[in-house]
Amino acid sequence: MPHDHDEHEHTHDHDEHEHHHHHDHDGHEHDHDHDEHEHELIDGGVDELETVEPGVVAVTVTLHEDAIIVSGALVVYSEHPFDTRHLIADKLEEIADEVGEAGGVVGHVKASFVATSVDMLSVTAPKEAVQIKRSPELEIKIGVAAIVFSVEPAFAEGLVRDALTDILESTTEA
Repeated sequence: MPHDHDEHEHTHDHDEHEHHHHHDHDGHEHDHDHDEHEHELIDGGVDELETVEPGVVAVTVTLHEDAIIVSGALVVYSEHPFDTRHLIADKLEEIADEVGEAGGVVGHVKASFVATSVDMLSVTAPKEAVQIKRSPELEIKIGVAAIVFSVEPAFAEGLVRDALTDILESTTEA
């Protein structure tokens, strides 16, 4: 039976995931709920990663009530995935620090890191052992989700874009 969207309200109640936060900063109080958007960000980030071309920094900004939601994605190739992972961690800390220094509030700054290797297995003759060759570079898919408050959307977008650009540049240096 078709649904009449005028008759049905669609709400998403994530009671077990919702957290209410109260902040008092710079002389004014600030309340917000941010975890209610987490599922949407994670799902959006995964979809975004599937469509991002390698070497292209993709960043989107969404405004929801007083929250600035910045999603970023990047696919790179690296022979040193753990160096890349450590750089991502450093960049997340920098984003949070810069938001705080600008008088903003961090809901969260998160990243996903998926490293995939390609192994080729082959046998070229009977009773011969399998030869295994691994590609020296791993494909690394990076997704970033930042929920921040009390800063300009363009500022928040720039922080995520700059962080992903720095990661890209670190993986393409000879």
